[in-house]
Amino acid sequence: MNSNPVQKIKDYHGNEYLVNLEEDEKDIFWAVKYEDHGDEFVLVCTNDNKVYCYGYWEDRYHFSSPIREYRPFAKKKSWSQDPFLDKYGLSLTWDIEYAINHCRYGNQSMFNDVVKNLITAYNTGYEYDWTRYKDGIKKFLEVNDLNTEKNLSALENAPWTSFRIDDCFGIASKEDWSNRAQFSCDDIRFIFYENQWHRYSYQHPRALPIQEHVFDDWGMDSKIYSIQEIKNYLAQQVLF
Repeated sequence: MNSNPVQKIKDYHGNEYLVNLEEDEKDIFWAVKYEDHGDEFVLVCTNDNKVYCYGYWEDRYHFSSPIREYRPFAKKKSWSQDPFLDKYGLSLTWDIEYAINHCRYGNQSMFNDVVKNLITAYNTGYEYDWTRYKDGIKKFLEVNDLNTEKNLSALENAPWTSFRIDDCFGIASKEDWSNRAQFSCDDIRFIFYENQWHRYSYQHPRALPIQEHVFDDWGMDSKIYSIQEIKNYLAQQVLF
């Protein structure tokens, strides 16, 4: 496959994070994208024997050796706070919903308030996604003959969501795993060889050697891989 499947990883909630691989592909000896208990990770081994792992470890155990911390695009709001209220205690979505529900009685001022509230929401720095309202506001402009080039441009450029790049929450952490001997996972999803990422299965013609199978506290079968064994195996295969 020619597309890069490791541009994004997911956590077990389904949230996505940008990986932003810092290694040049010509410097990668081998790499895998794997899943462990619902979380995805990308493990990279370079030609100079450095090993790095990209992932999201905010709410799970990790080895505390990050060389790049997780960088969120927006802060998560707690259950007890609502950063999207105006000075009157109304939600910043109020003007948006009002314009959609009363679209036959609209005017330019109402649209300006919608854009203003979106900018206010974005400037809070907190996480939100209001793209579901976008089509309704576009219809509002059409019904009221306000669909000018200027307004349509403002509609498209308004910050409908705090997820700034490809619907991701932020940029994944990067840890130096050069001193680690092994890693465990439920499944390997992709493997990098011959300068490309390929979908992986255990019937793969270049299936990686599994060091050990273990069962965790939930009865799930985890596979333990020796990083050195993988290096030796792939060196013998003369893949790269």
